[in-house]
Amino acid sequence: MLELLHAAGGVALLVFAIRFLRKGLDRLFGDTLYRRIARLTRGPIRAAGAGVLAGIVAPSSTTLSLLSVSLVRDGQVTLTRALLMLLGAFVSITLMVQMVSLNIFREASILLLLGVILFQGGRRETPRGIGQMLIALGLMFLGVWVIQDATRPLAASPDFREVMALAAKAPWFMFAFAALSTALLQSSTASIAVVLSLALGEVPLLSLDAALPAVLGANVGIAITTLGSGWAQTDSRRLGLAILIARLLTAMGLMAALPWLVGQIERLPWGLARNIANVHTGFNVLVLLLAFPFAGLLVRLARAVFPDQASAGSDFYRFFLDPRWADEPTVALAQARREIGYMAQIVQHMLRDFWSALMTGDEALRKDIRARDDRVDRLDREVKTFLTQAVSADLTPELGRQRLLQLRFAADLEAIGDIVDRSLLDVAKKKHEKRVSFSPKGFEELKDLFDKTSENLEIATAAFITDSEALARKLLRHKTVIRDLTLALERQHFDRLQAREAGAIDTSELHLEILAQLKNINHMLAGVAYDILKTTPDANGGAPPQPAPPDGHTTADQPSLATPRLLSA
Repeated sequence: MLELLHAAGGVALLVFAIRFLRKGLDRLFGDTLYRRIARLTRGPIRAAGAGVLAGIVAPSSTTLSLLSVSLVRDGQVTLTRALLMLLGAFVSITLMVQMVSLNIFREASILLLLGVILFQGGRRETPRGIGQMLIALGLMFLGVWVIQDATRPLAASPDFREVMALAAKAPWFMFAFAALSTALLQSSTASIAVVLSLALGEVPLLSLDAALPAVLGANVGIAITTLGSGWAQTDSRRLGLAILIARLLTAMGLMAALPWLVGQIERLPWGLARNIANVHTGFNVLVLLLAFPFAGLLVRLARAVFPDQASAGSDFYRFFLDPRWADEPTVALAQARREIGYMAQIVQHMLRDFWSALMTGDEALRKDIRARDDRVDRLDREVKTFLTQAVSADLTPELGRQRLLQLRFAADLEAIGDIVDRSLLDVAKKKHEKRVSFSPKGFEELKDLFDKTSENLEIATAAFITDSEALARKLLRHKTVIRDLTLALERQHFDRLQAREAGAIDTSELHLEILAQLKNINHMLAGVAYDILKTTPDANGGAPPQPAPPDGHTTADQPSLATPRLLSA
């Protein structure tokens, strides 16, 4: 009984090591892994290759599963490519099991020593993240050694050997038991490491007949975990189901041919532990190869099982902030970014529809826009609560910067929604109650500024999603141009008033209110640029200094951003 408790302690150490490894990945890569993978997944083959690379640098199936779902939700990759990427990642994640099978547990202390030196002595996040990953790997080796040492006395127990013999005669039971255990542990690496610990001793406690079903069951079990952990979201549910179908069908085929498979593997020159690890790797390679030509079919099947939910309106939504991942900062921040991106989409549609309401006087459209502002307010509350109360406070500087960026941009979007709701819609209502029309020139100027503001909102959202410094600088240049343009448009409006131009006097209050509110919106949007560039506005509220123009040119020679298409700048 005491030996089993010691073995259970070793299993607990394995589970903790895997979790500690994920924390190290957060510290080492932060939010950059998301953006780098998104750039690599352009095509099915490249998606699978990107997954293999991601599994090498981030050997955590749980983290990569949720990362894949985030990429799908943000529109960065299709569901088919996300499936191939994740199957590719599962292949390279098996390298952890390959390392365990080498039986180099005495080096665990060296890994722990190096890890502690880097983790405790490093001042920058990169060496601290590497140190944390070395500590996790050392703890994993130590956990396997504890299990192996605790179960060594059981080799002399006739009862235990009889149980193992029965296990070899009941492969389907071993398959189901391993699948269930892995689903509970949420780590196939930990489950297979336990199997390896029983096969690494001088007298192996597990035969190949019992080990292979356990390996296959563990691989199916982690697919069950992937499906269950993303059950609240349609896309993640589809992704999990597609992975489960691919793995389950492959495992069923191998289980049907188990006697032949065992006979073939026993002929190989490697030992029992290496054969187990090789089966684990080979299974994942086989799943990737078999699923590659049928990835589209798997996705279509998953969509048929989990169809899109019927929307209750043009802006139907559900919240996807899962508190279960609050202590996984990279995953949590990816979820929050996705929801803030959805907030931005709603605000963009609100701003666009305001102009339609201004032109048509559609009362139903105004009511619908106000209802959408209520949704933005609710999203803002949910995101702020999640980021400030649920997400772990122990963040790396980079992840802390990302959280602050998200909180500020969410607040700005909520404020822009209020401007549309409380100010611009009132202008639209007054215009049609008074039955007035803007002067032709005034209308043209307002429409031009409105288009620039709408495009600026798209640029700000793209800069936020991608954390792009280039887009942030572009946004600041646009802010300066729009500020100067707004002042010029005000002067031109006053000139029309002085000339008593038709329509200018009747709509003066409305005209100036629209100018002021569009200027406010652009000012708020510039905030995300300052956060991305890690700078602050200058004393005049302008953009950071720009490079001097080339020799022989004046500032006036530079391309103007006050063009009909702001995105051309």
